[in-house]
Amino acid sequence: MDHANTGTPAETILRGALELSKNSWLLALHFPDRAQPSLYPIGGGDTVELMAKLTAARDRWAKMSGKAPSIVLCYEAGYDAFWLARFLKARGIECLVVDAASMQVNRRARRAKTDRIDVGMLLRALIAWGQGDRHVWSVVRVPSVDEEDLRRSHRERDRLVRERTAHINRIKGLLFGQGIRRINVKSKYRGWRLYRSRLPRSNASATKRRRPARPPRRRDFS
Repeated sequence: MDHANTGTPAETILRGALELSKNSWLLALHFPDRAQPSLYPIGGGDTVELMAKLTAARDRWAKMSGKAPSIVLCYEAGYDAFWLARFLKARGIECLVVDAASMQVNRRARRAKTDRIDVGMLLRALIAWGQGDRHVWSVVRVPSVDEEDLRRSHRERDRLVRERTAHINRIKGLLFGQGIRRINVKSKYRGWRLYRSRLPRSNASATKRRRPARPPRRRDFS
């Protein structure tokens, strides 16, 4: 929902940002009576604690203003993908998934990178986005579960094709190192005779099967 173009006053919107990692999350919330955002560390993947922090922040806002605010959160698309956005949306919380590469940063200057700094940048960008600035980032469309499953199957197939190509190239390199050429690794060769015909002469002569000597016939002199 675009709050900048609607009649929703900014004082009724509680904005927050999430910095996600595998082991821990960091939630930053912006309250109108504080210049600095409030930071809340949360265990990675702990949605119960996340909802408890958001509910407490909403109650605090309602106690100050007399009206419960709507909540808008954002986080960068990454390891957690889109399940968290669908989880929050199902509970009446708007969530924006942001393309991390679209964030406006100074590429020339060296900058520190910590969770506190990153979540602060996200929150400031969210506030600017809510005020109508659409150049601070690019918002990613959250796909449905079925769309994400279909996308994952295509990605898995592409990954398997790349792995197969890598294995084929490695096998060809090993065969070339032994002087074996003109073999289609993808084909299924049956039988040693066809494989032996592809060997160079020096290797082929050494790999010829030797017939075992026949045992002498036993003569019966009776």
